[in-house]
Order: sequence, then structure tokens, then C-alpha cells
Amino acid sequence: MKMNKIQRYTPLFLISFLILTYSCQQMVSTQRRERIFTDVHDRKIAIADTIKRVIALGESTMRLLSYVDATTLICGIEDVEMRGVAFTHIFANPEIRQQPVIGPMSVGDAELILLQHPDVIVTSNLGEADANELQQKLSIPVVVIGYGDMGHRREELYQGISMMGQLLRRESKADSLIGYIKGEINELQRRTAHSTSTPAYLGGISYKGRHDILSTDPYYAPFEMIGLPNTARQIDSVRIPTLGNTTIDMETLIQWNPQVMFIDQGGYRLVKNNFESFSALSKLLDCYKNKQIYLVWPYYMYHSNFEIMLINAWQIGKVMYPNEFSDIDIRMKTDEILTRFVGKSVTEDLINQWGWFRNVTDEL
Repeated sequence: MKMNKIQRYTPLFLISFLILTYSCQQMVSTQRRERIFTDVHDRKIAIADTIKRVIALGESTMRLLSYVDATTLICGIEDVEMRGVAFTHIFANPEIRQQPVIGPMSVGDAELILLQHPDVIVTSNLGEADANELQQKLSIPVVVIGYGDMGHRREELYQGISMMGQLLRRESKADSLIGYIKGEINELQRRTAHSTSTPAYLGGISYKGRHDILSTDPYYAPFEMIGLPNTARQIDSVRIPTLGNTTIDMETLIQWNPQVMFIDQGGYRLVKNNFESFSALSKLLDCYKNKQIYLVWPYYMYHSNFEIMLINAWQIGKVMYPNEFSDIDIRMKTDEILTRFVGKSVTEDLINQWGWFRNVTDEL
């Protein structure tokens, strides 16, 4: 059936009307104080001096916003926040899910965003040209931040936290968290600086979906924080610089024959399937024969859960360097880290989702 002209142009008219409404509101508030903010692309953006309403788009943006204790400014959320995903910031701030959904993850929906009248849109996944285009389309300031990781791009993570703090006037909270992360990593490194350990393998890493025992990471940050040799670093050194999460084949795993294995809980069921469908694994892998297979929490959900990476580092350290970590109560350390990152200890919620850290050899 053919659409009449009114039907055909209704969406375009609605967007135009919403932009006009937003622009009129901006004109009414011309007396407000503004400042110039420089984002990760070195774009100079005029924003309100005091931001009261924020929409976060893209990987890790909402997470960084929660890290600087600014969830009360959220005026709309991506649909991914409503799914049954174990986000620590949702457990700590369940009221986030009471906000209206403004569209799909990473991109949102123009009409739904405009309806919430945000002072600024913060995003992590737009290039300079796309950010300019979105800002022009909606007549709303668009600020792009980076987020890095807990490994080789840690400075980018610090920059992202700091930038979010500056944008939302939460500088003190941002600086405190950055200092805490640096202090924790320094302490992990201090404890293991003069120690040696058997290499370990990490399998079952989730990355854009769940994966089995062959999914690994040559640069797994918790291993690097405690100086633990990573079995997966045996991958051809020519390829390693371009790798993060990667997949090996079963022959390679058997050839490596790791003495100790950690399993990312996100892929735990698939790892169990590996042992059930390929029974020879239990006879070929020393880590199984010696009961040295442990479960750690999953860290990759809509990009990295940075606090989980840090928690895993302490847990793995206690397993691999028992003398150096004998004074550490992992439950207390977990509570502490979660409180510093998201404002509350949500340990019990995460245990209900993932179980606790444990030796799982007899479960396989």
C-alpha cells in the first residue's frame, strides 16, 4: 500500500520539530554560562558550564560515567542497559533502568534522544566526522572520550576517566579513582617483583559472544599486573602486536600443555562442553591431572569491566603466589574495589550471577 505524503514525511517532520523545540529552549537560556571543552579528537565544543542532563552512547561510556559518581545526571539509556547483563554500575545504581530508552546500543535514536533534552551527549565510539555530523543533526553538543584498557592502553583509560570528571565537574572523584588504580597496580607489582611462577593459560574469554577453551588473550592484563608468564605469548611474535583476544586450535593447546589454567566464567559452559566432547583433554592436559583449573570472573561485557580486571588480578595473584598474598582476604578486597569504582559493594550480586572464584577441575 502506498504511503500518502503526510505519512511519508511524518518522521522527518517530527525530527525537525524536536530540533526546533530544543533550539528554542537553547535561545531562552542564552544567559547561561558556557565553557569550551576539548574532547579526545581535539574538537572545541561549547557546553553548559554546569551539566544537568546527560546521555551516554557507546562502549564503556556509561561505565566511566558511573565511575565519577554522575549517574544522577543520566536522562536516557541505551537498550543494552535493560538487558540481563551483569553490569556493576546497574547493580550499584538500579534506578538507572527507570530512565527512558533512547535507542539501540552505540548509536541511539535521534528522535528519542531529542525527547530527553540532554545538555550533552557523551560517546566513545564516534570518529571526528561522525561526531560533528551527529552534533549538527541534533543541535546538541557531542563530546567524544576514549576509554583504553587495563593493559597497554592504561593511560587512555586514565585520560577517559579524567575527561569524564572534567566534563561533569567530578574532577575530585576522577582523580581519586585514577590514584587508586595506580596504587593497586603498584602494590600488585611490588608483591611479585622478586618472585617467579609457573606460566598460566586463560581460556573461555567472551568477546562479541561466548567462546570456549580456545579463546585466549596473549595480553591478559591481570597476568601482566602480577608479572605472571602467559602461556599464550608463545603465539608467533610477529602476530602478537596486533592481537588482543584471539583463538587458537586444539592441537596448539595440547602442545602448550599448560600447568595452570584459568577459565573466564563467560565461557565456562562451553569449556565444560570441550571436556565432555573431547575426553582426551583430561588425559593430555597437566592442569587437569594436577587439579589446577580455576574460575575467574568475566571482564568483557560491552567492552571491559575495568574493576573486574583488577579483582581478577588479586585473585589470580593469591592462587599463583600464595605466600606473597597470604594476608589478602579476597572477599574484602573485592568489596573494596567495587566500592571505589561504582560506589557500592555489589559482590553478592556478582556471586549470584557468576559464582565465586574457585578451583573447578572436579566440575569439568
